Amino acid sequence: MLKKVILLMMTGAVVLGLNTAAFSMMCGSDHGSMHGAGAKSADNKHGEMAGMDMKMPTEESPTKEITFEAYMHGYSPDKIIVKKDALVRLSATSRDVSHGIYIKEYGINEQIKKGETKTIEFIADKAGKFNILCSVYCGAGHNKMKGILIVED
Repeated sequence: MLKKVILLMMTGAVVLGLNTAAFSMMCGSDHGSMHGAGAKSADNKHGEMAGMDMKMPTEESPTKEITFEAYMHGYSPDKIIVKKDALVRLSATSRDVSHGIYIKEYGINEQIKKGETKTIEFIADKAGKFNILCSVYCGAGHNKMKGILIVED
């Protein structure tokens, strides 16, 4: 019976076009890189999402486009303020070495290589203050590399 259920789930994953990481996430596995509910990046061309509760932008959703640069050991800007339910589009680059952009509450964890530009999109559907941290070790000041995302009601 269990083999039939797994086979059925695997078939469903293929039919739905879910990638391996999304399938692993659905099955409770911790493998693969996910961008979180409603978040995607340019290398996630099919828009696969973690979980099934993602919030899609509507025509009324304002879009906030932000040029975001990581450097040793900070972010510019280091504070991002957006309205709740806005579609946030970060155009992220790294000035010097590889850095990470990690926003736990939004399921975002992207690696940005030196000279690379990566677009990270998500719906700011949770109000509050959220830390932006570097998830890629980038030298002695790595643990001090922080920014903040403020989502206002």
